[in-house]
Amino acid sequence: MNLVPADDNDRDSKVVNEICDYLTSNPPRSFFLFAGAGSGKTRTLVEVLRRLTGIEKHETGSRFAAQLFARGQSIRVITYTRNAAAVINGRLGDNTLTKVSTIHGFCWDLIAGFDEDIKDSLLALNQSALDKARQKAQV
Repeated sequence: MNLVPADDNDRDSKVVNEICDYLTSNPPRSFFLFAGAGSGKTRTLVEVLRRLTGIEKHETGSRFAAQLFARGQSIRVITYTRNAAAVINGRLGDNTLTKVSTIHGFCWDLIAGFDEDIKDSLLALNQSALDKARQKAQV
């Protein structure tokens, strides 16, 4: 695993630990992080992910990472843009317990392996619509 060095600035460590506690509580709790441009939202996200996946020491985060690994699970991060995904991946480094993608990339991942089924279904639907249109035209 390629580990990216952590930022020595720990001014947001209280927020990072609070978010980690939300996500590792049983049951997990939701949160909403709202802040202006350049305030450190992405930095905070990356620091939370580093703790939840065991890259940075964190008591509940390390247990959470072990549970993810044992279950063959991962944390999905979905962004709007490829640039945002690249920034997060670049800051996070090689982390097998996370997968960062755009919403479109996430959806394509979900349907991967079903390409032929989807194509066959669409062709069948198109053929059915064409048959109905032909029947209507003959009346």
